[in-house]
Amino acid sequence: MRIFILVALCAASAFGKGTWEEQQARAEEISAEYQAMNPAVSSERFVFKTVALPDGSKLDLDMRVVRPKQGGPFPVVFFVHGGAWATGSKAQFTHESFVLADQGIAGVRMEYRWKSKGAKYPEAIGDVMDAIDFVRQRAKELNLDFTRVGLAGGSAGGHLSAIAAQLTPECICYDGYNGLFDAYERNGGKFGGGDYTGTTEAEKKKASAIYLIKTPPPDTFLYHGTADTTVVIEQAYRFAEAIRAKGGNAEVLAYEGAGHAFFNKEPYQTASTQALLDHTSYLFGLTDQRPDLSKYKLPPKANAERKDSPMNAAGFLVGDWRQEDDPGKSFTFNSDYTAVSVAGAKLKWEESDGQLFIIWKSGTLAPIKRLSANRISVGKHTYLRESTK
Repeated sequence: MRIFILVALCAASAFGKGTWEEQQARAEEISAEYQAMNPAVSSERFVFKTVALPDGSKLDLDMRVVRPKQGGPFPVVFFVHGGAWATGSKAQFTHESFVLADQGIAGVRMEYRWKSKGAKYPEAIGDVMDAIDFVRQRAKELNLDFTRVGLAGGSAGGHLSAIAAQLTPECICYDGYNGLFDAYERNGGKFGGGDYTGTTEAEKKKASAIYLIKTPPPDTFLYHGTADTTVVIEQAYRFAEAIRAKGGNAEVLAYEGAGHAFFNKEPYQTASTQALLDHTSYLFGLTDQRPDLSKYKLPPKANAERKDSPMNAAGFLVGDWRQEDDPGKSFTFNSDYTAVSVAGAKLKWEESDGQLFIIWKSGTLAPIKRLSANRISVGKHTYLRESTK
């Protein structure tokens, strides 16, 4: 399976960057690269839903169904990408879906609407469930065994996939990567604030897998970095405990020193992908050996990034920045994830899946991109560093 690693790193580096159209195009390029490397596996694209956007335009939501060309019917795992609900594409988990298909398990990677497409939690989870139902209705023609179904996802996709796993009767296993499982009580994590999951306690709990666990629960593996401050590891421990309280099996793979979205990078990707393969193979009856978590653990990260390190994306941003084309405008980014404009306006900024965003007063997000050692872009404008803190 090592033949997949080179392209996997390319996929990780491209994930979450660019417009919707640019990310879709790159996702298709990455899929084609993997397809060329494994001719025994097929990868078909389907549009499972067309939605109307607030501006009156239409948007096709598509998926990739990856499965062996010979044999079957195959069990299937649905993958939901991350990206703070605001970016990302089905390029994420391309690596994992092809590894599983190489071993007799189909993988489905689907798109769902971003925040900028007018979506909040109800629309996004609706898109995910519609994708699952699209495949359910066509399982026979796709050569899939829909009595053996799994869900997987990371970060924002971990949030959505964990809920989808509870809402899908056929789901018997779940693999979640640094996911938000309780949007009401976030245990101090930075991700999941705002009104995306609702404005009341009842709404936020309705948008949280920890309060929706079905009986019996899916057999669950949770992968989390101990240094993750975006979604803290307590989310994984609490979700696992809640599943066990319902009579299910749940285990947490804690990676010492790893931050958010660690599973997109080596050496974590190889270890976590092997764990995913072994977990699903066991639950789908392809092997009779239950995975031993000790096989997938790694030594503590030798040079874990400090939060205030200039090599850390969040630490790099802290300080004063002046707008390049209008020196009278500036921002001060603080380490408590607030930003203050020269006019005194107080905003929030956040870090998710390795991406930085500023949250405008309207609630919309704009990407913050590092252009050079002393130059960033915030939305459409470029800023120059004036000082660090």
